[in-house]
Amino acid sequence: MSEPVIRKITGWVDDGVLSREAGDALRLWVSGGDFATFSADIRALIDAGDTDELEDAFGSDIAFGTGGIRGMMGPGPYRFNTHTLGVAAQGLAQYIARAYREGGASGGGRAGGRAVVVAWDTRRNSESFAKETARVLAANDIQVKIFDGYRSTPALSFAVRDLRAAAGVMISASHNPPCDNGFKVYGSDGGQVVAPRDEDITREIRRVTEIRRVEYEDAIRRGLIQTIGMDLDDRYIGVLSEMTLADARDVRVVYSPLHGVGMTSVAAALEKLGYEDVHYVDEQVVPDGGFTTLDQGIA
Repeated sequence: MSEPVIRKITGWVDDGVLSREAGDALRLWVSGGDFATFSADIRALIDAGDTDELEDAFGSDIAFGTGGIRGMMGPGPYRFNTHTLGVAAQGLAQYIARAYREGGASGGGRAGGRAVVVAWDTRRNSESFAKETARVLAANDIQVKIFDGYRSTPALSFAVRDLRAAAGVMISASHNPPCDNGFKVYGSDGGQVVAPRDEDITREIRRVTEIRRVEYEDAIRRGLIQTIGMDLDDRYIGVLSEMTLADARDVRVVYSPLHGVGMTSVAAALEKLGYEDVHYVDEQVVPDGGFTTLDQGIA
């Protein structure tokens, strides 16, 4: 950006309006390069003089915790965006590579156990974030198994175990408000990563100096990104249908996926189990990252 913009940022820091940490990060992000894609949004905040938002978005880094990162979408190191997601994905790739080296594993990124399963939910931008994750992992010679559409977190967990993958990534912010999204990591056991693995991944994230990326379509052509077929969905629904605790089917069921991913598994499982008197909340069956029919209790 222009010199006047840099002077404005420096002035805010000198006047104590912005912290030095926020000023340093903001100057880096307005310098272009890898951050050029965020320039319009950052310029809008600067032109509006929204120093409170700038301090919050640039004053600290988003932390890897509770199995991953999650937060409000937008520009800045304390926001969820393609850069902060890219750093997390690069750190995960480095963690997997290091674990295999130290474990004495052989073979390149196409070794079956070194694959990563990627899934996403119906939140805003989730699909593009999932594909960005796949680009980074593939660039690090890790094979990606990605779903062909939104799926549930339990479906991802099942896929990691069924495909004997090294890890899984779920693009979701769980119960957070619509403005948020997240990058959640699951281990080879299908469970969300906990200590000490989360600490090991955090150390690799801090070591990231470059985010490697490959073009998505090129990675598909090279076999580094592969789409998960319907046969896995069928296996998952089969397992779900075997987990029933009772044989009664003559009950009335009302179900809502709350604009999320539930119809990809719950509806199919109910049908396979033989429930016939099933009613869905039609307006909440529609995938909607804004969760527009829900009272979210958020101003």
